[in-house]
Amino acid sequence: MTTTIAKITLDRIIRFKGPVAPRSFAPVVGLHVTDVFRDDQHLNDSIISQAVRLGPHSYFDGNNGADGHEPIINFEFHIGNDKDNIYCEARNPPIGNGVHPF
Repeated sequence: MTTTIAKITLDRIIRFKGPVAPRSFAPVVGLHVTDVFRDDQHLNDSIISQAVRLGPHSYFDGNNGADGHEPIINFEFHIGNDKDNIYCEARNPPIGNGVHPF
């Protein structure tokens, strides 16, 4: 009898919405803005309830092992939709030397 074990390659891409393999036994996962503050003042802003996403090429660099302290490489941050959104990226991003999925 021969046993074959398939090796699954994890891509280390961070997804807050739209998982590659949805879990049918768990609640739907998503990240949304719930409150907005400026100088400790609560604002009623249009971004409340908007989706939060990282950029399509943001991923954990696990070169030093998956110990929970991996830097996020190609960091981008998106709030909103295609019409109204906020976008930012790291000014001086960490430089990773792990396996890059792109």
